[in-house]
Amino acid sequence: MPEAGMNTASFSGSSLGQRRGVNLGGVRTLGAMTIEIRKLTPNDVEAYQALRREMLLDSPWAFLGSVGDDGAEDLGLMRRRLSDPENVILAVDRDGGDALAAVAGVRRIGRLKMRHYASIWGVYTTPDARRRGYSRALMTEAIALARTWGGVEMIGIGVSANSPGALRLYESLGFFAWGREPRVTRVGENTYDEVHLALALTPEPG
Repeated sequence: MPEAGMNTASFSGSSLGQRRGVNLGGVRTLGAMTIEIRKLTPNDVEAYQALRREMLLDSPWAFLGSVGDDGAEDLGLMRRRLSDPENVILAVDRDGGDALAAVAGVRRIGRLKMRHYASIWGVYTTPDARRRGYSRALMTEAIALARTWGGVEMIGIGVSANSPGALRLYESLGFFAWGREPRVTRVGENTYDEVHLALALTPEPG
């Protein structure tokens, strides 16, 4: 479903990640600014759930889930997901490392006929951490991670038509829009279209 979250400037240090001994997803540099990214582990479920609840309330048009109707609320399910090396949530910690500032999920499609496809989902930055480049850095890292999964040729993402900034970000990273799903998300009396995009990691055969 559509995913929101765009920004542009800096972050360094990941005390939460260092304290828990997790592996970093990578370090991205934008100009003179450094953003430290890490992969969440099962120990991060509660921190992720807190940010997930925030995003569903802050930008309800951008996500399929709703508070009370979202798979991320299942503690056991999230711990299993975060143990899967091909179902990863990348994150930037808040300054001080006491919570998450931004996240993006990337997973390989499990169905046999779609193993060549990955999907990026749940891209979000908390409002007071926006305009620091977190979403661009997380997207770049997610694409790089998907490239390491042997046989992945395409990455898909969906974005709400109500999130034009996120759409511009994804297109600037090489994603192209291939379709628009009308009125797919309803929030109260309002409905929102979803734009479907894809990024080719390898040339089309033939």
